[in-house]
Amino acid sequence: YTTLFRSFNTDIHPQRDAGSGELRWSLFDENGITERVALSDDGEWLAISYYLNDERLEYWSVDDSSLVYSYEVDDGDGRIAISRDGSIVAYSIQDSIRLFHRDGEGVPYYAWGEDGYRVGPLQFTRDAEYLIATGLDTARVTNRVWGFETGNPEPMWTFEVDADQAYGWFGIQLAESAGILVVNGKYHMYVLDMMTGELIWDEPTYNTESPVVISENGDIIVCGTLAGRLRVFGRLEEGGGFTEIWHYSFRAYTSSWVTECAVSPDGSLIAAGTLDFYEETINGKVALFDTYGAGDPLWIVDSLGDEVAGLGFNDAGGIFAVATWGDLDNNQPDLLVFETHSREPIYELISPGSLAGVLLSADGRRVVAGGKASHNRVFGRGGNVYIADIALLDGHVTGAVTDANGNPIIGATISGEDNPYSTTSDENGSYRLRVEVP
Repeated sequence: YTTLFRSFNTDIHPQRDAGSGELRWSLFDENGITERVALSDDGEWLAISYYLNDERLEYWSVDDSSLVYSYEVDDGDGRIAISRDGSIVAYSIQDSIRLFHRDGEGVPYYAWGEDGYRVGPLQFTRDAEYLIATGLDTARVTNRVWGFETGNPEPMWTFEVDADQAYGWFGIQLAESAGILVVNGKYHMYVLDMMTGELIWDEPTYNTESPVVISENGDIIVCGTLAGRLRVFGRLEEGGGFTEIWHYSFRAYTSSWVTECAVSPDGSLIAAGTLDFYEETINGKVALFDTYGAGDPLWIVDSLGDEVAGLGFNDAGGIFAVATWGDLDNNQPDLLVFETHSREPIYELISPGSLAGVLLSADGRRVVAGGKASHNRVFGRGGNVYIADIALLDGHVTGAVTDANGNPIIGATISGEDNPYSTTSDENGSYRLRVEVP
């Protein structure tokens, strides 16, 4: 295999963007890494966690590119979560969680911690009424997951697991419509009841270092392994457990790692990214799958330069974004945005470093990506964050789905003839369907 690191390069190339979108603004920090970002649903509020150097939390108004507040810490691991409306931010500082209101001038209104536990990934429910957080036992005995009523001084439940079985916490994701969540370590995943913390189902991950993901409706779970295998699970009608419905192997054992996965909220589409090892080089690819197809990709985009480190769908599932480390010479895009019906990106950006965190607004019209100012395989420091607006040439049709008695039908799939997009009805039976404009 080729050497994966080289000496620090101080030449910073200007970022370049192209396609059906426009770079709105960007941030550069000369010390802190900025791959941990969080975006409100409407794309108007942005939280950034700076770590490794000059650790702090920053909260920004996107539309006027103004810093609302900053909260500096001495030594913070810097996990963040944001409520869907952007009004509350959760920020972890080693062994504690702190909550911030938008109008709180950067002063936390809540702090909680448990001795001997370092806080890992965390996530709010949609209405921010509840916060789910993970904790790593510094003595490596029992790792924990906590469920909180947001702002309550004590957890409403605690789930414990042998630290060596989970081996760290790599991700947490909620399926609120089903009232469940999935949390995973390197070697194991667990499905828990969101309100009680009761274990519903668990399964070995067979070596992963990325979050296991679950669809919003709780029907589909996706796990990628460092053996190059993408595993897809469907929910059983009885008992609430899951069973593997198909898997896909990208290349021979250990020749590819599945480094990132994403599933559309309705569970119908799956995206997976890789890090591929060749005799004299490395590369990466992203593939899109129909969950209910035969397990073969709908399309693949390869030769992305290096590891795919971030993936994300918009709420309707018609748009998804990809963040990569990019090639060492910074000649290839490391942020790409796709419409799911085409392997041709509608927007792309080349940064002077590597990108890892990527998020879309709910409607897919805004994307944020963060990472390191120099390439991840180059010794260096500093971070970049990019905000781009995506120009989608389309319209929308709205309506509601009801049964014969006029009761709303939740989770119905709505599509149109000769239209590549689909959507699902919400808890009121209402829907908003994207329609492509010729």
